[in-house]
Amino acid sequence: MSSVSSSDPLMYYFNTFRVSVTLSELQLRMYRCMNSEDQ
Repeated sequence: MSSVSSSDPLMYYFNTFRVSVTLSELQLRMYRCMNSEDQ
């Protein structure tokens, strides 16, 4: 990730939020895949 300047904390929070959302989305997909395999 690109370094964030201390004068722009909003972008930093936005990037962190986006990353966490992407991670949870990936977990959801993996969870669904595992469930479909069981059935």
